[in-house]
Amino acid sequence: MTIDELLSGEKLFSIAEKENKSNMHNLCSILIGTIDLFHFLLIVLPLYPKSMKEYIASVNLFGYIETSAFNRMVYWVLFFLLMLIGAAEIIVTQLKIEKVYKLVIAFSMLLGIAAVLFLALTGETYATALAFLLLVLKAGLYMKGR
Repeated sequence: MTIDELLSGEKLFSIAEKENKSNMHNLCSILIGTIDLFHFLLIVLPLYPKSMKEYIASVNLFGYIETSAFNRMVYWVLFFLLMLIGAAEIIVTQLKIEKVYKLVIAFSMLLGIAAVLFLALTGETYATALAFLLLVLKAGLYMKGR
């Protein structure tokens, strides 16, 4: 007996469809983790204003002193947590631990929303726009991979 005789065309199609969906889910999960790692850009890109004598310059988070120390600390904590959770997403995806992945992705989405809201509340327009873009990409990939 051949494999074609053992499995009908519908069963082969069903198996291929299930494998394709699993591969798409894994790819989307890895990309979501990568997007969380891209929050590094919020640290190194010159997205924050710095008042000079006659003009306003843009600086990265290392050189940004125009806001309170509390705000800067919250930025650093949020961005590092997002990068850490991105690495965790990639690791959990590779280890195929589905229950932990659901918790990690929920925490990632909540942190992304918190970052966008906090940046918006503190008036960091360019950083807010980039964080919002990363959140939209992450949400789109999550919906695609489901």
